[in-house]
Amino acid sequence: MKVIIQCSGTKHPSPFKWADKSVSFVADPSEYVPSPGWLYARPDDRVPDTNKRWRDIVAEQATPELGGCLRAFDLYRPPIYGELASAFGYDNCFILSAGWGLVRGDFRLPDYDITFSPQAEKGKRRRKRDSYDDFYHLRATQEEVVVFAGLSYLPLLERLLDEHRGPKTVYHKSDKFVRQPGYCYRLFKTRRCTNWHYDAAKAFIDQIKS
Repeated sequence: MKVIIQCSGTKHPSPFKWADKSVSFVADPSEYVPSPGWLYARPDDRVPDTNKRWRDIVAEQATPELGGCLRAFDLYRPPIYGELASAFGYDNCFILSAGWGLVRGDFRLPDYDITFSPQAEKGKRRRKRDSYDDFYHLRATQEEVVVFAGLSYLPLLERLLDEHRGPKTVYHKSDKFVRQPGYCYRLFKTRRCTNWHYDAAKAFIDQIKS
């Protein structure tokens, strides 16, 4: 079984530096005022004075700039990420990230501030028309995939899992969305509006353990 949960806006420090500048990964760098010591960039922007993108640097995983970066499931502050990693193992846990795509639990990520939330500031909000060369770390497998994510993240999920032929189960709290063929949808009843998927994931862990 593989478990996927969407990313969180609250993160532990995971600094990434380039040419003595701290790099802040955002959805639209033009929305930020340049400041000394800081560089704002999209993951797919070109790295200054190189033929690589920032995404390429992160994909290498061995560069000095990633030395202080955290594993994906250690990056986010809410306890549920650590609980999932403990229950299923880093290799079986994946982050659905608005900035990077579908990322394996032990893959090191720098801090970033990108989201699908329509309430977010313009510079942080990834839009449907934006072009991202998203990571896809779920290799060929027939294992079941279980997903905990809000409605705004489902289009990315459906695009990335298009060729996955194993069972795909998505937990949801709202019925106001279009079901896709090939998925099993499970309603999670809760009055919680924000971050309800944390409770759903916790209940799933308890169910597996019982």
